[in-house]
Amino acid sequence: MNYKGKIALILFLIIIYVFVHSFVLNQVFITESDLKEVSGTVYSQQLERVPGKGNNKSIVLSIVNEPLRFSVHEKYERAFSFLKTNRVLGKSISIMYDPNGFNGFSNNRTAHIFNIQIDDHEILNIKEATALEKNVLIILMLLDLVIFTVIFLKRKSILKQNTTI
Repeated sequence: MNYKGKIALILFLIIIYVFVHSFVLNQVFITESDLKEVSGTVYSQQLERVPGKGNNKSIVLSIVNEPLRFSVHEKYERAFSFLKTNRVLGKSISIMYDPNGFNGFSNNRTAHIFNIQIDDHEILNIKEATALEKNVLIILMLLDLVIFTVIFLKRKSILKQNTTI
């Protein structure tokens, strides 16, 4: 690989690195003031496969007079289990979601849900919604430590070779 190719690869990896870290950090440290709340009556509840995510499933809720549909992923175990075993059609619902969250869905649907209340019964809260991202952040931090250690040791090795010549 030539010099320009190496620089392009390094820049690409840095961009990916920054994007992944900023996404995870945003999800971990989200607050209620970052979220938008919608309330209304549930008129549709469907179990769907999450596009591009293997066999992962979500329950998609639609609210009267709200064009956005809300995808409750099975990673939100308590909420998913409740919705899988209970029909909530016609019930009152309040959802807090991140309107700025990256959305891979093309059909007016978001999975960036951080709080769900159905008839004043909370089935998802911010702490639960961010738990997985906190685990991902820990893994990323460990991976960062490994990457920086490898870079440090490689650089130290190169410097040692250059001083012995």
